[in-house]
Formats: sequence, C-alpha cells, structure tokens
Amino acid sequence: MTPRLPAEELELLEGAAAHPEGVGPLLTCELLAAASLYGAHPELVESTRAHLAELGDEATSELLLAAHQHVTAPAAVEAPRRPRDAGEVLARAMATPNGLELLRDAPVELAAVLLEAHPFVIDEARERLPRPSRPTFSAPGVDVSLLAARASAPRLMRMPT
Repeated sequence: MTPRLPAEELELLEGAAAHPEGVGPLLTCELLAAASLYGAHPELVESTRAHLAELGDEATSELLLAAHQHVTAPAAVEAPRRPRDAGEVLARAMATPNGLELLRDAPVELAAVLLEAHPFVIDEARERLPRPSRPTFSAPGVDVSLLAARASAPRLMRMPT
C-alpha cells in the first residue's frame, strides 16, 4: 500500500519527478532554492519534506517510485533543418522578426547561431543582400561638399616638443 500525502504535496512530488533535475533537490537542496526550482511556495516544500521524513525511507521510496511512474517521457522533437545555402538563410531571415537586420548588422557568429546556419553561409547570404544607399545629409545653410572635403583631408598631428 502506497503511503498518502496531501494532494498539493503529491503534486509537487510528481512535478519534481518530471523535472530535469529530478527529485534530489526537493529533498536535499536549500529550502528557497528548491522552492524556486520547482516553482512552489517554500512552506509547501518544507511540509513535503517533513511528511516524507515522518514516513521513513521505505515509504518515501514507494512514493518516489509512484511519482516516477506518472511521469511520461517527453515526445521526441525533430530538430529543424539547418539552411545549407545563402538562399535558405535569406528566406529564414525574412521569416524571422528582425531577421534581415540581424543578418545585415549582427556579428557573424550571432547571426549564425540565431539563424541556425554556418558562418560561411551567413557571409554568402550577406553578399547577396542589397547594399544600402548612403544617407543624404541636408541642412539649411550648410554646404555638404565642404564637410565631405574636410572629412577626407589629411589630418596633421602636432609633434610633442
């Protein structure tokens, strides 16, 4: 006969059994860390620990075994196919929010990770992107040609004396 726990403690135990970390942290971790890990109130974790301690090792083992039997294995998730050429990367970037900005402006490593492609393929896709035109600057009373000439003029450095 399986020992009985209150419903919310049994639910916590089953949730802990399904958690990737397992039940171990529920029984051994610091109270607040265990409560945070399982998304439970610390008082619930504390009362569950107290009830399991009262039941003893054999009854606790039966409860843990019953909790694990309720856990179903997660369904296998098929990994999405990685883009193999620049055209597929461009299509994925257009389908992703802010994907074109990511492809154009982000470091190649970041774009490769987020668009799930090899960095060489990201570089090839970047070469296919249209080049942005230079923004035009206009301000009343400012001669833009003088600004361009000044920017391209060599700068003289003063040598320390």
